[in-house]
Amino acid sequence: MAIMRSLGDSLHPLYYLIISSVTNVVLDLLFVAVFDWGVAGAAVATVIAQA
Repeated sequence: MAIMRSLGDSLHPLYYLIISSVTNVVLDLLFVAVFDWGVAGAAVATVIAQA
């Protein structure tokens, strides 16, 4: 993202960050509340969202 910002593109990194954050919240709720995975579910959701 730093490379894109240095080239003048600041919108795409923002979109990627928003999508990643929303994905993380949704997966946190799914893995922790629905599947009852606890802290491991939150960790898995974070790894998936960052990927």
